[in-house]
Amino acid sequence: YSIQVTAPAGYVVVSNGRLVSEHPIPPGNFVRWSWEQREPMPAYLFTLVVMKAEVQADSWDGIPVRYVVPAGTDAAVVRRVFGNTPKMVEFLSGMYGRYPWPRYDQVVVHDFIFGGMENIAATTLIDIVLTDDRAALDWDAEDLIVHELAHQWFGDLVTCQDWSQGWLNEG
Repeated sequence: YSIQVTAPAGYVVVSNGRLVSEHPIPPGNFVRWSWEQREPMPAYLFTLVVMKAEVQADSWDGIPVRYVVPAGTDAAVVRRVFGNTPKMVEFLSGMYGRYPWPRYDQVVVHDFIFGGMENIAATTLIDIVLTDDRAALDWDAEDLIVHELAHQWFGDLVTCQDWSQGWLNEG
């Protein structure tokens, strides 16, 4: 599928697949974002996030890995929380085969009702993963991060036939 979204300038738009284009619309108050998902996917894995965000870029073996967080989030917190993601991609790729999508984004949003959701190529995460230095002494989100990443193979690349088999995704 492909999707085009027009959003106010200064907002970030994230969806599945590849970013095809990002064009300002004169006089410059809006931007049109175009995303394309070439590989087959079940509808429940669709995502669309439009938000004021900070984006930190990383990579693993030529695959872009990004951390998209609410605007104003401390860059050091983002690095501490997500910095091991490329190592996680490497580890899981060694176990299950090369990471199957063109990129991997982790998108942190406010008021999310789950811990995370493994949307294809763009996991959505609850904002409590952005722990401050004190809270990080007691808890970190690495188990949630690697769990949602593992879904890129199990739950996304290989998925259940119907909801009664959902335990296969989570197992």
